[in-house]
Amino acid sequence: MIAITPRQRFPYVPQSDKQLLPAQQTTFFLRSLTLEERADLEDQSSGYDPGSSEVRMRIGSVALLAVRAGLVGCENLNAEGGNNVPFVTETKQRAVLGGHKINPPTDEFLERVDPEVIRELADEIRQRARLSNGDAKNS
Repeated sequence: MIAITPRQRFPYVPQSDKQLLPAQQTTFFLRSLTLEERADLEDQSSGYDPGSSEVRMRIGSVALLAVRAGLVGCENLNAEGGNNVPFVTETKQRAVLGGHKINPPTDEFLERVDPEVIRELADEIRQRARLSNGDAKNS
């Protein structure tokens, strides 16, 4: 096992781009979440509805929170006309998870990213908190 480095930045290429030449691949830059952010994300992943006695999983909302907190950059995301979509963050810092203030990506930017890729990025951000030494070399 290796120690987790909070806020460590790492590149990630979506599965849909891995068969492309490196110059054509979109690369997202993600960061590991802090202990407090991971705990807050887990706390928000489900909720109990006392009226119906059901536990509800908030998969989409939790994925969006993870990406808002963990996405720190992007290269080579192209629009339909081939123009590069710039990575834009909110101008004012705010706490997304756990009280740590950051400049998260804007909703306008996130709306340009395929929803399946958003889920993939969220999974990668969450998984980074649980990597063993062998796993880190293979991702």
